[in-house]
Amino acid sequence: MKYYNKALSNYVNFKGRARRREFWHFFLANFIAYLVLSVVEVELGIAYYLTTAFLVFIFIPTISVTVRRFHDLGKSGKWALLYFLFIIGAVMIMYYTVQDGDEGPNKYGESPKAQ
Repeated sequence: MKYYNKALSNYVNFKGRARRREFWHFFLANFIAYLVLSVVEVELGIAYYLTTAFLVFIFIPTISVTVRRFHDLGKSGKWALLYFLFIIGAVMIMYYTVQDGDEGPNKYGESPKAQ
């Protein structure tokens, strides 16, 4: 939860870098929460209210942590726009975000591994 909270608390921070651990903990926790909310909606017979509210809540933090993850790879945060290409974009984001970040500092800051 430490990395999830870190990503949420940095939701307006589009500078700096995010390690793979921070990105993937945030992604997996959101995925699990989404699945749980989906099951709750089905059981309660309500249509998409909880999951929609959740997706709206995590939209900006998700873009932020993705931008910082691309910074760790030495790439522009504009790569986060791939989210809007749906399937192709999701596959490309998964490919890049599992890569190890740049060793040492890059133009986006110090390596988060060093912190």
